[in-house]
Amino acid sequence: MKSYQKIENNIYYTERQKALKEICTELNLEIFFPDYHGKKGDAGTVFIDSKTSINGMKDICTFESTDINGNIDFGFLNRGSIDLRRFKDIKPKLKKYILDRITEEDARIYNIDIKTK
Repeated sequence: MKSYQKIENNIYYTERQKALKEICTELNLEIFFPDYHGKKGDAGTVFIDSKTSINGMKDICTFESTDINGNIDFGFLNRGSIDLRRFKDIKPKLKKYILDRITEEDARIYNIDIKTK
């Protein structure tokens, strides 16, 4: 198992957070950080939700920095399903991942901009 990686010193984490904030602004989504976010043992967990859902009850997607084996690794997300090691690809990969999880009905109900889908 890899040793603990400090979030604030990790370039993949920094670039991921920047891209997620930009995407959420573009799509009219909200980004949530749980109270344990960034603490030792956390995989940089982030929740993406609509701005109009009630109390964050409808998570569109969740991101955790884990490799294919479930180990904390800020070069990957969601058990290695998203590879962040190429910086130019980070935002397009994250945006596609989020858009693929939004149904047309959810977009209508929660006023999410999916025109770029």
